[in-house]
Amino acid sequence: MECSKQAVRSFIGAIAFLTGNIVANPAFAASETPQSETLAIAESFILDTSRMAISKLKNGKDDRFALKQLFRSRFDYKLMGRYALGRYWEKANSNQKNEYHDLFAEYVPNGYMGQLKDYSGADIALVKSRSLRGGDSIVTTALAPKGGDTMVFDWRVRTDKEHSKVIDIVVGGVSYLKMLRQQFTAIAASQGIEGLLALLRKHAAANAATTGKQFRDLADKLRTTDAIDTATKFSLKTEVDDLVADLGRHHDGVREYDLESLKQRFDRLVFGVVAMLKTGDPSLAADMASMRPALWQALKDPKHFVVVALR
Repeated sequence: MECSKQAVRSFIGAIAFLTGNIVANPAFAASETPQSETLAIAESFILDTSRMAISKLKNGKDDRFALKQLFRSRFDYKLMGRYALGRYWEKANSNQKNEYHDLFAEYVPNGYMGQLKDYSGADIALVKSRSLRGGDSIVTTALAPKGGDTMVFDWRVRTDKEHSKVIDIVVGGVSYLKMLRQQFTAIAASQGIEGLLALLRKHAAANAATTGKQFRDLADKLRTTDAIDTATKFSLKTEVDDLVADLGRHHDGVREYDLESLKQRFDRLVFGVVAMLKTGDPSLAADMASMRPALWQALKDPKHFVVVALR
């Protein structure tokens, strides 16, 4: 399943905004101010989201799992997914809808990670913002990749009393979400909802293989590092095995421990390993710390239960 070049350009530009450098735009600094509290919240939300992405994607690392979690938390992917499926949403049964939401949240950020390196370090200007009828905000930003043409694009943000979410990205007057809708509905029309789900499953499986390789590479480095002695590695392996076994039982319905207590054990274990590595293997310590959120997401999700053990 291929996205059009315009759709790729639109989404890459938006994600590149999240991974670039935020700079002031002097042309608008004096005259463009937030017209309401909602606009101020929307602008702050976009800038905050960008800082989060920068921390996850520093040094050009291909951290697909981290981007997926950012997409889930900062984009209203369920609303976007429903819109992208068009009239076929009502034709889907409850199981198909639930699976589609999960697959949609995997597909959108995963499809463009390979392109991010071209936009890493780009300069970003906050241009202006405006309110739409109905309460949504449009935050306009300009992306200036090094050695490339400046791109201007609009974020459509929906804000309520507690949350803000991105619901669309527009580049050159073209809505990414509308283009995705054209793509998905065309597939559903020709192959049915199951056909669309099958294609999305295929993409998710390919990404899972990439994420799994990242975890395996990390495990290999932990096994061979000289910063932790053999006896300590053996002790850590026992802790890992016990935690993984308890998580497995939790996923099987045997709720001996709740997920929060298991996460606390996981965090203590990872932070302990990071502390051991900081002096003797600081690079591995940084990798371990940066992979912690993605690893926990994989461990806690029965559908992506990934085991990384110290041996």
